[in-house]
Parts: sequence; C-alpha cells; structure tokens
Amino acid sequence: MIKDYTILAFRNLRRRGLRSYLTLLGIFIGISVVVALIGLGDGLRMSVNSQFGVSATNVLTVQAGGLSGYGPPGSGVVNSLTKKDSDAIEKISGVEFAIPRNIDSVKIEFNKKLIIGYAGSLPKGQNREAIYEALDLTIESGRNLKDSDTYMVVLGHDSSQKEKSGFDKAIKVGDKLTIQG
Repeated sequence: MIKDYTILAFRNLRRRGLRSYLTLLGIFIGISVVVALIGLGDGLRMSVNSQFGVSATNVLTVQAGGLSGYGPPGSGVVNSLTKKDSDAIEKISGVEFAIPRNIDSVKIEFNKKLIIGYAGSLPKGQNREAIYEALDLTIESGRNLKDSDTYMVVLGHDSSQKEKSGFDKAIKVGDKLTIQG
C-alpha cells in the first residue's frame, strides 16, 4: 500500500513537474517567512526591553516630576509623591509591592570636614530585604542594616576610598559621622 502511494507520488512529480516545483517553492517561502517573523518579534522584544535598560521590567522607579539636576530626584516639585500614591501604585495589577523612600540632601561631617551628600531612607521588615535584592546592593565591609539598628548608616563605595570620599580620609566600619548635626 505504501509502496503504491510512493510510486504514484513520483509519477505525478514527473508528469506535473512545474506544479510540483511551485508547490515546493511555496512551502520553502512559507517556512522562511515564519522563521523571519519569529526572529523579528524576538528582536523587537529585546529592543523594547533595552529601552528600559534592564533585561526584564521587574523593578520600576517612580518619582515626582519637576526640576532635575538641582538636588535629589523629585526634590524640585510642587506636588511630591505621598504614601497615598504609593498605596495606589501597589494596587495596580502586576505590581508585587511598592516601597516608598525618601532621598534628601544632608550635611555630613567627618575628619573635621563638612560635605553635602544624599541620604536615602530604607523601609523596615521584608521591604528592606526586597530593596537590597531589587537594587542588587552588596556590602563590601560590615553588614546590611537591621530593623533594630539605630544611629547606623550604610555608605557608598566611594566613601571607603581616601581620594573619593571628600574627607581626605577613607571611612571605615565603626567610624563616627555626624549627619545633619
């Protein structure tokens, strides 16, 4: 039975050669178009993701609009974001959690020198661990802050380098800083 069908198929290929070749050409073009569209779709997805600057949009920062370059993000606005805004963002479908933070300009004193820098708040509990994970914060020396910590800070990498700290001295774990008096 299969042998008969195979013989019939080859006989038709010989008798109707042009029709057979056009059919094969149509199949090859169809497969090529499908492969090209899949590649184009993947390229478009990667392009959109690269516009966000991350491989996936799993961390999104929202800040109040206004002047930029004159202080911490959102500091030059008339209507700043509130806890109510954070609660509204958290209710959006697809948002796992929203963590409100404050970033402010502060005076920092160390080694009898005073500089102006930025300080950011950290939430308590599980949200603190989520911030460490989402922002990919790693501690070079010392440890992450805990909820029970008071009068302790985590400083950026530049503070451990004498040339970049702004204090003419590297700051080490256990050194005392004065922030905002």
